[in-house]
Amino acid sequence: MSDEADPLFDCLRANRVFVTPTLSVYPAVARSRGYDELPPELAAQIEGLKRIALRLYRSGVPLLVGTDAASIGPLNIKPGSSLREEMAMLQDAGIPPRDILRMATSNAVSTLGLEVSHGSIEAGKFADFLLTRLDPADDIRNVATAEAVYLNGVAVVVAEQSGIPLR
Repeated sequence: MSDEADPLFDCLRANRVFVTPTLSVYPAVARSRGYDELPPELAAQIEGLKRIALRLYRSGVPLLVGTDAASIGPLNIKPGSSLREEMAMLQDAGIPPRDILRMATSNAVSTLGLEVSHGSIEAGKFADFLLTRLDPADDIRNVATAEAVYLNGVAVVVAEQSGIPLR
């Protein structure tokens, strides 16, 4: 990849412009077109986009996790599973799982100006979090081992009790 984009990345970083790669939208496009597997040309485009996401990350541009989720229409991007797919694609791009967790939590909250009350587990903050069986900091795919969802410190969904599949 050429260095021609460096001034853009420098500008994004310097101005704290948050970027959401939304990589998971591309496999959704392929699925909407009836492909079970990614066509080689789309797979190559996605790999290129992953390289751009990694370059943004390495350049210090603040990134967010997002999917453009919409469970209606031809793309049928499902909330929840598409977010897990997005995080997995970011990890596959080379971004460490701990940083992906930050992108999905404290970075997201920072864009809304709510970092004083949300985005991390600390005294005095709202305790909104997901409890997993396996550590997503080791492998981001471990978010799929969710056992419970907590809002303001209270379990609102527990896998065994709710019958709601959290995975």
